[in-house]
Amino acid sequence: MTEKSSRKLFLIDAYALIYRSYFAFIRSPRINLKGVNTSATYGFANTLIQLLETEKPQYIGVVFDMSTPTFRHDLFPDYKANRQEMPEDLRKSVPYIRKMIEALNIPIIEKEGFEADDIIGTLAKKAESEGFLIYMMTPDKDYAQLVSENIFMYKPGKSGNDNEIWGVEEVKKNFEIDSTSQMIDLLGLMGDSSDNIPGCPGIGPKNAQKLIHDFGNIDGIYQNIDQIKGKQKENLIEFEQQVRLSRLLANTGRWSGQSCQLPRRLSCRCLVPLGTASQHPRWASHPLRQNHLCLERHRVRRHPSWDSNHHRCRCHRSATRLSCHRFHCQCVCHGNDLC
Repeated sequence: MTEKSSRKLFLIDAYALIYRSYFAFIRSPRINLKGVNTSATYGFANTLIQLLETEKPQYIGVVFDMSTPTFRHDLFPDYKANRQEMPEDLRKSVPYIRKMIEALNIPIIEKEGFEADDIIGTLAKKAESEGFLIYMMTPDKDYAQLVSENIFMYKPGKSGNDNEIWGVEEVKKNFEIDSTSQMIDLLGLMGDSSDNIPGCPGIGPKNAQKLIHDFGNIDGIYQNIDQIKGKQKENLIEFEQQVRLSRLLANTGRWSGQSCQLPRRLSCRCLVPLGTASQHPRWASHPLRQNHLCLERHRVRRHPSWDSNHHRCRCHRSATRLSCHRFHCQCVCHGNDLC
């Protein structure tokens, strides 16, 4: 592996982890003293901090879906029409999660008209061409189509289990396909109930896997349609346009004529020193210890140069964020100690 290809970029599917964190505590939600459900915030914070601590990514970005319709809704108005409305407790948590990400100086990436899948897919392919190793942090199977020699799925562990990293071989084994690019055809045939992608009636995962194994892809199936018999053949012929539309809807990360910037590199000063925070004398006695945050960063609000109304250091107007570096609160822009 070359020095250039050893650079690691982590792209996080924000809502996939937010929903996962919220429902992980659905039977025993985390409620603070004000009666606010903090399950999503708490779970997301733990997952993000664990990632920063264990993987130490050189480059990182958190990608959000936007509330506006996407190009897929133009193609298929019923796309994701079966989704339930976001729980109110979860909706109220999102602004706090975004503030937490910004406080860590991690870029938030979003683009109107596109989903997080498309943004992550585009950035992953762009970064791969520039020599990065890319880890897509999500449990969503749609991302499997993007996996390559340098692009991996980073699946958060469940019920205390370790995280899983899926490369090409893991995707091929789990979905019984010969190439990761066949995931698009697999989803086009069997559909995806979570996104309301219809697929072909009567064809489930096993039949779809067999057809893809025998004919390679959806185009190969229709080129050899006479080799298929019975009701399966009838459905494939009758719903051909629906199958091809489903494949298009399942196709992730192909922006035509769109451009996006890679997340900026993080300075180590922008990250909480997670490995040593628990050793600080003010650490053990405060409930914030569960979130792995150093309490000393809060002392900056008592400093005479701190402007609490605008969240910046008066001595340097452009400094809009503070970071805790070795238990001293510093102005990120010029590094002056404010504690």
